[in-house]
Amino acid sequence: MPAPGKSETNVVNQALIRIGQTPIAGLDNTTPNGTAASLLYYDMRDKLLRRLRWNFARKFATLASLPVAPGNLALMPDPDYVGQVIYTVALQLPADYLRLSAVSPYDAHWRIVGNTLLTDAVPAATAFPLVGLQPPNADGSDNVPTMSANTGSTSAALGIEYIARIEDVTQWEPLFNSVLTLDLAQALCQGNTGLMELKKMLLQEREADFAEARSIEGMEQWPEQMFDTVMVDVRMGYSSGQGTGNAMLT
Repeated sequence: MPAPGKSETNVVNQALIRIGQTPIAGLDNTTPNGTAASLLYYDMRDKLLRRLRWNFARKFATLASLPVAPGNLALMPDPDYVGQVIYTVALQLPADYLRLSAVSPYDAHWRIVGNTLLTDAVPAATAFPLVGLQPPNADGSDNVPTMSANTGSTSAALGIEYIARIEDVTQWEPLFNSVLTLDLAQALCQGNTGLMELKKMLLQEREADFAEARSIEGMEQWPEQMFDTVMVDVRMGYSSGQGTGNAMLT
């Protein structure tokens, strides 16, 4: 017998069955359980997607520059105390963005503000000084000094790896489905059953599934390197006070 098709309603019904309640026909159902489920489902789905960098929800995107830059504001110190971070460009985040995973170029400083990403990946525009090119005693009519603007450039594309809002339940991995089901079951449990012991059991099962998911998600990717920075120095108990910013810890 083939498995029933995955759907948002199917996920909610799994939660209702776990607490001994009657399944609903759809999220537009007007019964108390249907109304409660429709209020909880979408926020709890997005919350769970943000909690872990799920591999099925990873996406890559190059970002478009917005016409309004952040004004070259120096708002935070450089992590190696060699200057100040000056945000020079604002980039538009994707519509399905939920959580940032990585930024390109990797050595850029950045900050999320609203639905934009501020970064210093593009150097601030500067002007080169006038340079006299004509030889002595020449009238210079064919070789006039010029001034050209340096608009800044970067060898790497401006982009991100991010966790996206995945609405299609058929793209979810089984453990994500299981954890969301248990989250919904806990939220619906108290109002339907009033049984705190059942809620505790659901929580324990949920934490076990989430821990397993976190372990598997970490196994299914190349190990991330840890780089030496001032923050890492402090947390590791080093006394130098100066991180190199590019030396990998061993």
